[in-house]
Amino acid sequence: MANLVNAYTVHSQDIKPGDEMCFVVKAIVTSRRDGKLRYRLYRCQWEGAEDDIPQGSRMNYEETVCIELFPSLAKVGKPDY
Repeated sequence: MANLVNAYTVHSQDIKPGDEMCFVVKAIVTSRRDGKLRYRLYRCQWEGAEDDIPQGSRMNYEETVCIELFPSLAKVGKPDY
């Protein structure tokens, strides 16, 4: 049976075979500059997680993640650095 673990806070030494890691990627469109939408991507916990960090933390490699998870936003937007 799979064990749902919080990918946001799990320590590498605690990961076991069969674990399912879960977190939410949130895209926030912040503004429009130079004809492009600007966005920020955040890694957040799923609703009901044992820890409550509603905003989450800003992701690295936002443009690459956006292309894979939010392709329509990637076509019209750029990361807001």
